[in-house]
Amino acid sequence: VPIPASPYTVDVQAKLTPSHIFANGPGLQGAFTSTPAVFEIIAPDSNLLVNSRLKAVAQYPNGEVAKVTCKDEGDGKYSATYTPQLAGPLSVSVLYETQHTVLSPFNLAVL
Repeated sequence: VPIPASPYTVDVQAKLTPSHIFANGPGLQGAFTSTPAVFEIIAPDSNLLVNSRLKAVAQYPNGEVAKVTCKDEGDGKYSATYTPQLAGPLSVSVLYETQHTVLSPFNLAVL
């Protein structure tokens, strides 16, 4: 039996999960005090900074944080920058809806 106004077009997209999101760059390998460290987050979607669905956090073992600023480049890539103020170990986490993304957290040394 024919269905009126068919065939229907349906836009189906896979549900985005933390396993779809990757981060890389020199700021995830090491950093220097008082010097901006940069890295890139790659996701198959843009606008993830809305409602804090995607965020990055840089934290020292003592609980202090180095603020990470993320910018949506509009093409599924996000540039991230932080400026550590203390030397020593630092953990940089890239989170999607509170869950770690691929290889996160990144443990590095600040010199």
